[in-house]
Amino acid sequence: MNSPRDVLERTAELTQVWESLRPNKTFFGLTLEQFKAAARPSHDERAALADLRGQTKATKTRCHDADVKLVEVIQGVINAIKGDPQEGEDGEVYVALGYVRRSSRYGGRPRRRGNGDVPPQMEMKPQTEVKQQNGAA
Repeated sequence: MNSPRDVLERTAELTQVWESLRPNKTFFGLTLEQFKAAARPSHDERAALADLRGQTKATKTRCHDADVKLVEVIQGVINAIKGDPQEGEDGEVYVALGYVRRSSRYGGRPRRRGNGDVPPQMEMKPQTEVKQQNGAA
């Protein structure tokens, strides 16, 4: 009789048997009504707990709905940053938000010409050459 379900089942069983077989007898110094009164706080707290669970579920649903709306707002702000002529996709704010500058993006895999050669502008350059071209030593 350690779990809450066991306590509830035993209380209901005891109350039902007591009411049907010995409604006027006292046990453990308690009448049937006194026993029901002793069990009432446990039932009341369980009802309050069930109510709180319902409130928690409703609050989680409202939180999720608010998050969905917020994601739309966030995406709108990011799009506005990208479209701002002073900021854009190459600006500091865009990079600070964790995005890659448009000018830093790699265009994909190089396409080979009919003879199998890679066009010169598409050749992969070693990292040291790229840094030297950008002014870094």
